[in-house]
Amino acid sequence: MSKLQKQIDKSQSTQEIEQKINTLQMSRSIMQQHQNEQQNYIVMIDKSELAQASISKVDEWLQILGDSLKQIATKELRNIIRDTEEYEKALKGEMGAIEQLKALLNVITEIKNKSMDMEFRIVEVQEQFRVLKMYDYTIEEEVQKEVECLMTNWEDLLEFADRKDFEVNDFKKSFSEVTKTEVEAFKVKIVEEYEKYMSHGPGTLSVQLDEGCELLAQSKEQIRRFNRTREENVLAEKLFNLPISKFPELVAMEEMNKKYDLVYNIYKEYTGQMKDFALGSWNKLDAAQLIAAASKFESLVKKLGNKLPGADGMFPYTKLREQVTGFKESLPLIEMLKNPAIHERHWKRIMEETGKASGEINLKTMTLGKVFELELQHFEDKVTEICVEAGEEARNEENLQQIEHTWKITNFSIAEFALKGSDQKGYVLKSPDDIRQTLEDNILVLQSLSANKYVRSIKARVTQWERDVNIISDVIDIWMITQNKWKYLESIFASDDIKMQLPEEAKKFGRTDTAYKKIMESVNHSSNVLHNAVKADGGSRLADLKNISLDLDKCQKSLSNYLETKQMAFPRFYFISNDDLLQILGSSSPQAIQPYLLSLFDNCKKLVFGKGDKQIIGMVSDEGEEYAFEAPVKPDGSVEDWMNKIDDEMKSSLNLITKKAVFNYAKADRVEWIKGEIGMVAVVGTQIWWTFSVEDVFRLVAKGNNKAMKDELAKETI
Repeated sequence: MSKLQKQIDKSQSTQEIEQKINTLQMSRSIMQQHQNEQQNYIVMIDKSELAQASISKVDEWLQILGDSLKQIATKELRNIIRDTEEYEKALKGEMGAIEQLKALLNVITEIKNKSMDMEFRIVEVQEQFRVLKMYDYTIEEEVQKEVECLMTNWEDLLEFADRKDFEVNDFKKSFSEVTKTEVEAFKVKIVEEYEKYMSHGPGTLSVQLDEGCELLAQSKEQIRRFNRTREENVLAEKLFNLPISKFPELVAMEEMNKKYDLVYNIYKEYTGQMKDFALGSWNKLDAAQLIAAASKFESLVKKLGNKLPGADGMFPYTKLREQVTGFKESLPLIEMLKNPAIHERHWKRIMEETGKASGEINLKTMTLGKVFELELQHFEDKVTEICVEAGEEARNEENLQQIEHTWKITNFSIAEFALKGSDQKGYVLKSPDDIRQTLEDNILVLQSLSANKYVRSIKARVTQWERDVNIISDVIDIWMITQNKWKYLESIFASDDIKMQLPEEAKKFGRTDTAYKKIMESVNHSSNVLHNAVKADGGSRLADLKNISLDLDKCQKSLSNYLETKQMAFPRFYFISNDDLLQILGSSSPQAIQPYLLSLFDNCKKLVFGKGDKQIIGMVSDEGEEYAFEAPVKPDGSVEDWMNKIDDEMKSSLNLITKKAVFNYAKADRVEWIKGEIGMVAVVGTQIWWTFSVEDVFRLVAKGNNKAMKDELAKETI
C-alpha cells in the first residue's frame, strides 16, 4: 500500500481529500505548461521524459484519491439507503400487542432522535459525490439518482413517522395502564429479591466466602436481567409519557455488589494462590513465598479497608481479613513444623488436636494443602507445645544416639599375660578406669533422660540403655575381681607341687581356668565393651563371670584350708602371708624358705645348708653372726615338719651354747669371752653372772662387809 493510500485511510475527511486532489490537479497543469527543453550554456537539456513520468505519477495519485473517495462515498450511500429502508419497514409493521406498539414507538423515537444526524450524513455523501463530479471522476447514472433522492426519501420517512405516531395515540392510552401494572409488579419482585438478598445474599453473616462468590455471581447476573427489564419499563414509560419509576432496592443491590465484588475479587485471587501453594510438596516448602503472599494479601485487604467506607461492618470483608490474618499467623507455626525434629507421630497428634485426623501420614507425599486444612492459627498453643516437645525429644534422641555411638566404639584394652609354667600367653583386661568414667557420665545422662517429661517416644530405648549400662558396670566390676582372683590362683596352680598336693582343687581350677581363657580369647578377637558385656554368649556374660568367680572362690577356700593345716602344723607360718607361704609350699627346694626367715624367726636371716642342701647345719643373724646346730637337720618330707625340727634344734642348740658360755665366763677374760660368743649368748651369760655378783654382794653386806658394794661397782666400771 502506497504512502498516499495510508494517509487516506488515516484521515477520511472529504475536505482533506478534495484539497489533495486540487493540489495534484494544479501540479499537473503546471508540469504540462513547463518547457521540456532548456539551454544551459552549450548544453541543451531535454526534460520531456521526466515531465511525462511526473505527470503519469500525478495521474496515478489522482486516480487513487478518486477511487478512495468514491469507495467511501458509495459505502456511506448504501448505509443510509439501508437504514432508511429498515426504518420504513419497521413503521409498516403490524400493531396488535403492546410489545409491537413499544417496538413501533421505539422506531419512531429513534427516527426523530437521529433525524439531524442523518441529515448531516446525507449532506456529507452529497458533497463527496459533488467533488467526484467536479473533478471528472466517473459516476454511474443510477448512483447519481440515488444521491439526489437521499434527502427527499429521508424527509418522506420523517413525515411517515409522524403519521404513524398520530395513529397510535389511542393505543397509547390503553397500553399505558398495562405498562403501569407491569412496572408495579416488577417493583414488587425487586423488593422481594432485595429482602432475600439481605437475608441470604453474598454479604450476610451466615454465608461463607466460597458460597458468597457463587451468590455474588448469581446476584450480578440477576441484576443484569433486572436492569434490562428496568430499561424496557423506563423506555415504555417514556413512550407512554408516564412518570419515570425509580428502583432504589435494585440500585442498592447493585452498589453493594460493587463493594462485594472488590472483596470477593481479592478472595478469589487469594484462594487461587492458596490452591497453587496447596499443590506443592511439604518437603519442598518455600517459606519465603508464603510470607511474601501473606504480606501481599494483608496489604491488599488493608488498602481495601481504607478504600471502602464502613468496611469493618461488611461481613465478607471481616471474614476475608480474618482468613488472611489467620494464614499469616499460621506461618510461624508452619515454619516451626518444618523443624527436622517433627516426625510423623507429631503430625498425627497435631491432626488429632485439630480434629483433622486422616489415617497414616507420609511426609514425603504430604502436600501444603493438607497443612492449610489444619487451620493451625486456631491451635497455636497446642502446636507450639508439640513443636517444643519435638525439639526436646530431638535433643533427647541426640543424647541417646551419642550414648549409642559411644558404646559402638568403646573397646576393652587388652594386654598379654605370661602364663606361669607355660610358653603360651593369655590375655587380661587393662585398667577400665576410662570406661568406668564413661559409664558414670552415661548413667547421669540416662537418669536425666528418664526423668525428662519428653522422653515418651524413646522411653523403651532409654530403659534398655539404663539396663545395659548397669550390666556393663556390673560386668566390669565382677570381671576385674574375677581377673585378680584368676591371676593369683593361676600362678599358684601352675605349680606342679601344688597340683600334686591339691589334685582335686587343681582339676576344678583347670576347668574354671579354661572357661575364663575362652572368654578372654573372644574378647581379644572382638573387644567391644557393649558386645562383650551385654550381648556376647546370648547375654549371659555377667552370669558366666559370676559363676567363674564363685568357682575361683571355692578354689581359694580349698587353698586357704590347705594353708591353714600347714600353719597349724608350724605356727610360725602365721607370721607370713598366704602368698609367701604358697611360694614356700610351691617350691621343691628347701632354699625357698630363706627369704622369709626374718619373718619366721627373730633376727634369723638365713639357714646354713650343708653340701648339696642335704642338711641344715646352722643359722645366720641379720648382723652376720652365725652359730652351728648341735645336730644337723635334714630338710626331708613336708616343709612344716622339717621347719619344726629346725625350731626345736634352734632352741636346743642355743640352750647348750648358752650353758657352755656361762660356764666359761668365770674362766676367761670378760672382753675376750664376749668376742668369742654370739651376741644373744653374751647378753644372757653376762646377765646371769651380773645377777650372781649382785646377790653375792648382798650376802657379803649381810655378813658385815660394808665395802662389798663399792668393790663390785669398781669392778664393773673398770
